[in-house]
Amino acid sequence: METAISFLKPVYIGDELMAEAKEMRNGNNTGVYLVEIKNQHHQLIALFKGTCYRTGKPVV
Repeated sequence: METAISFLKPVYIGDELMAEAKEMRNGNNTGVYLVEIKNQHHQLIALFKGTCYRTGKPVV
């Protein structure tokens, strides 16, 4: 339904990136997820927010 990415800091060769996903809402038909991407210094590099609609069909 919707996605957005905010790039907050540059990434350099040799950086190690870690992503942590959090489920912000889990409704009957929709879900909202927030993913934080951090570098090896635990600095926030980027944010991803996604809203999905669940149809009940199997994922291919």
